[in-house]
Amino acid sequence: MLEELLEGAGAVADNVLAAPSLLPVQDRLHSWVLEDPGLGTLSRRGAIKLFLPKKNRPFLPGGYEWGALRALVPEIRREYLQNWVNEFSDPNYAAWRPLSRNLGSGGGSDSGCVAPETAAARIAAFLLDEGISSTWVANWLSYQQKYESQLLTLAELIERLRDHYANSRTFAELLVVVKSRIALPRPAPDPWLNKPQAEQWLNRHGVSLDGLRVEAGLRLLRAHWDIYAFLAEARDVVNRMAARHSLAFDRHLEVHQEVWIKGVERKKLYLPEGRVSRVVKSIATRDRLFELELESQDLDNAVQILSAADLGSKPTAITSLWATLEALFVRSGDRGYNVVAAKRAAFIATAALIRFELLLAMIEHRKHGQDALAGQLRNVPADVGPGILFEEALRNGNPPTAKRPLQIMASERLTGWLNAPARLLAIRAEVEDSLKRLYRQRNLVLHGGVYQSPGLEPTLRSASVIVSAVVDQIARISTRPRPSALEFAASVEMRLHEYVSGRGYAVNLVR
Repeated sequence: MLEELLEGAGAVADNVLAAPSLLPVQDRLHSWVLEDPGLGTLSRRGAIKLFLPKKNRPFLPGGYEWGALRALVPEIRREYLQNWVNEFSDPNYAAWRPLSRNLGSGGGSDSGCVAPETAAARIAAFLLDEGISSTWVANWLSYQQKYESQLLTLAELIERLRDHYANSRTFAELLVVVKSRIALPRPAPDPWLNKPQAEQWLNRHGVSLDGLRVEAGLRLLRAHWDIYAFLAEARDVVNRMAARHSLAFDRHLEVHQEVWIKGVERKKLYLPEGRVSRVVKSIATRDRLFELELESQDLDNAVQILSAADLGSKPTAITSLWATLEALFVRSGDRGYNVVAAKRAAFIATAALIRFELLLAMIEHRKHGQDALAGQLRNVPADVGPGILFEEALRNGNPPTAKRPLQIMASERLTGWLNAPARLLAIRAEVEDSLKRLYRQRNLVLHGGVYQSPGLEPTLRSASVIVSAVVDQIARISTRPRPSALEFAASVEMRLHEYVSGRGYAVNLVR
C-alpha cells in the first residue's frame, strides 16, 4: 500500500490522478500502519506514521516524507514476516482463539493480540502481493495441518513461511505446446520454438508425443516461488500472444491446456482458469449463453466486455473490469460516475457476500450436522426456505454445533453480522474502496501509460472477484420482467438499508 501511495503521488503531480482519489489510500494507511505488527514494534509503527501525508500539506515526489517512505519499502518487505514471528512469540497468543467479531476492524482481543482472521488476512495479502500463489499458500497450510508430526507454535509456523519466502525463489523452464498452425519467422524468436525444436524439448524431458499435436512451442524462463504462480503467468503470456496472433492472422492461436515444467515430476499440470470465468456461473448454468440475445442488453454488453478480462493482459483486464461497471451502472446525467459505479456495484456485492456465506454454511450444516437444527434443515423443503430457518437460528442465539475451526469461525462471523447488521454497511464501504482502487488503476493504465504498477496485481485479485460476482448476481435475477442493472442495484440498496434497520432476511437481499 505504501508503494501505491508513492506511485499515486507521482501520478497526481503529473495530472494523471486527481488528488482526492488518493484520500482513501491515505486514510487506510494511517490506521494500517499502527495496527499491523508486520511493520515492527508499536514505537516503530508510530515513527513510520509521522511520514504519512497530512491534510492540507503537499506530498510530492522527491520530497522529504516521500523519500523517507520510499527508502522504507525494501526494509519492510525484507522484515515483514520476521516481525510477525516476533509478534506471535508473545505468550498471550498461546491462548488465541477465533475472534471473528474483530474482523475488518483491525483490532484484537482484550489480551492485546491481533484478531486471528485479521492476522491471517494481512500475512496472506503480503505473500500474494509478493507473487506467491493462493493455491500454494492453501496447500502448504493444509500439509502442515495434516502431516506435521509435532505441534507447532504460531511463531514456528510463520518461521517456516519466512524461510520459504527468503530461500525458495528459483528459475524454472516451462513449455506451452501450440496445436494450431502458426507462421513463425525463421529463425523463431525467443520465446518461441518451431515444431522440431518443440518436439526435441518434449523428447529431451521424457514427454511422449503419442496423440500430442505439436506445431510450435512457447518456452518460458522465469523466477518464481511456486509452480502455481508460474502457471498463472504462463496463462497471461499465452493470452497476450494469442491476441497478437488473432490480430495479425485473423485466426485463433490454439494451445494444449496441459503444460510441462522442466524438473517437475507431476502427472498433469494445466494452465489455470481465467480471472473471471470461474466466478460467472449463473449464465452458463441457466443455459442463457446459448440464447441469441440475452434478455438484458446492458448485461449482454457487460458480459462481452468482461470476457476481455480473461483473454487479455493485466492492464487489459483492469480496463475491462472497470468498463464492465460503467456499462452496467452509469448513465447520461450521472455526476462523479467513478463514484456512483463503485457505489452501486458495492451494494450488490455486499448483499451477495452475506447471502453466499449464509447459504454455504446452511448447506454444509444440513449435510454434515448432527444436532437438532441439522435435522430440521433436512426436513424443510427447499421452497419453504431452509436459509431463513438457519438465519433465524443464528439470530436467536442457537448457532449450529460445529467442530472444524473454519465452521466455528464462519458461524461466529455470521452471528456477528446478523446481530449487528450495521456492520454490513462498513463491509460495503470496503468493497466500494476496492472498486475505487480499480478506477485509480484504470486511470494509471489509460491516462498515465503505467503498466507495471505495484497495485496492479492486488487490484486484479480483489476486483476481478467483485465485478464477476456482481455480473453473476445480475444474471441470476429471477424477477420477471427482468429489471435493468440500475433498477436491480437500487432495489438491493433499499433492501440492505431495510435489513440494517431490522427488517427482512439476509438471504433475501438479492433475489
